[in-house]
Amino acid sequence: VFKDSGFPFTRMADLSETSVILPNEPGPADLSAYLTVLGRFGDSTGYPATGVKVVHADQVAEQRDRDLLVLASGNNQPLLEQWQNLLPAKDEAAAQFFELSDLPLRLRNWISPDTKTNLREARSSFRFSA
Repeated sequence: VFKDSGFPFTRMADLSETSVILPNEPGPADLSAYLTVLGRFGDSTGYPATGVKVVHADQVAEQRDRDLLVLASGNNQPLLEQWQNLLPAKDEAAAQFFELSDLPLRLRNWISPDTKTNLREARSSFRFSA
């Protein structure tokens, strides 16, 4: 849904509830990604993104009640390192990986008296490197 229409950011056509978080020192790739994404959002909604707020990573604390679109190129976004343990994709020892939950495969066991089963921990992980 994000790819086709920019959801959830485009639920407000003017992006008035969205903050774009750029690195503290954005480069050409970051600015190009920003303009491309916002142009795509405008194409999807038919309305310009006049309500979007653009801030740097060190201002993220002020964006509590907004949807955050965090942009980065390479390792120039300090928030990715700060939030690393909270993200589904991780970068450890020069190898990136992400984990997948098998929750969709366990719908028949949705309600279980076993508390360990109810944790829905990831049972698969993929590693990749560039």
